[in-house]
Amino acid sequence: MGWNHIYIYDNDLNARAVTSGEWWVNSINEIDDAGGWIYFTGRPNKSWDAQLMRVHFDGSGMEQLTEGDGVHLARVSPGGTYFIDSVSNIHEPTKVTLHNGDGSAVRELGNAPPEPEVSLPLWNDYSASKSFESLGLDNAVLRNNLPAGGERTLVAIFASILQTYAEAHGKARCGEKTPRHYLYIDTLLEWFPRATVVFVVRDPRAVAASLLRVDR
Repeated sequence: MGWNHIYIYDNDLNARAVTSGEWWVNSINEIDDAGGWIYFTGRPNKSWDAQLMRVHFDGSGMEQLTEGDGVHLARVSPGGTYFIDSVSNIHEPTKVTLHNGDGSAVRELGNAPPEPEVSLPLWNDYSASKSFESLGLDNAVLRNNLPAGGERTLVAIFASILQTYAEAHGKARCGEKTPRHYLYIDTLLEWFPRATVVFVVRDPRAVAASLLRVDR
């Protein structure tokens, strides 16, 4: 399994690596042409953390701009003058801070509001959908598996669906295999910090056959 990194291509499609090493680059947040910086989100230390970083076009001067464990979701202003950092982990609520482009803090913008509850009409629509029907779950049992206190957040409902599905099939643990969930691993691990992520490499013929069944 390889590592995601940043490359610059010339007009002849010759590639030059800007970053390298046994760690991940998640995405590019902003390119500061005037200052010669590339702002990006990476995982330089821990696979479950995400940090805002920057590096010069020639690969020099790489530095980490955010600090502390957790998933840092940064929004960088055009030109990289400022960025807003929203960070969360399993121990603390989401904190939002304004920073200068070099990472120095300007001021805290406060904590993010708690996740809103899912409205009753939305829940009723989903529980009456074909997707929910295909799971073969008892709506009443699913509601009983929701946390005490009547919490109806997306996290609580998703966890209840997984738990109820596992119980209905006599299983002690539950899992979910939607392929595109790999794009949201940060969020899923924040929701379920004790979860285990399994990457499966399938025979391409089996993938094609599976897609044909979905299309039907």
